[in-house]
Amino acid sequence: MGTANVTLYAQWIAAGTFTVTFDANGGTGTMVNQTANIATPLTNNAFTRTGYTFAGWATTAGGAVAYTNGASYPFTVNATLFAIWTPNANAITFDANGGTGTMGTQTIATNATANLNTNTYTRTGFTFTGWATTAVGTVAYLDGASYTMGTANVTLFAQWTAITYSIT
Repeated sequence: MGTANVTLYAQWIAAGTFTVTFDANGGTGTMVNQTANIATPLTNNAFTRTGYTFAGWATTAGGAVAYTNGASYPFTVNATLFAIWTPNANAITFDANGGTGTMGTQTIATNATANLNTNTYTRTGFTFTGWATTAVGTVAYLDGASYTMGTANVTLFAQWTAITYSIT
């Protein structure tokens, strides 16, 4: 033993254990509650939600992400953590279908509704009539129409009507 004074500090562990309950918050599936009495990494999310990506855990259903998968949680009180979901986004590719020019893709969140980008393609001798889901399809969406995004990327094809001229 040395000749200097030494101070020792007690280290305390919370009496009992505490439980975190996981809430799918709109997702599906099951997760077993997690119990501990010291800071411990959280169990990774096992819930799923179609059209969404898991962003992390919040302390309220509409709260901001406070913990990510595997983040250390103090386990000092019983608590419920809520899965937070970010909507997936899908792209609409616009095909000139015989026209010229350029149009960028449009991104819309899964299951969200937005107006389609306005057509910028041109085709000499033709008038743009709208967008179809196939190259030789019928017009399904007018220019700037409301569109509800599904769960996959799509291509919309410009549809054209020939301009007719009368000669007298």
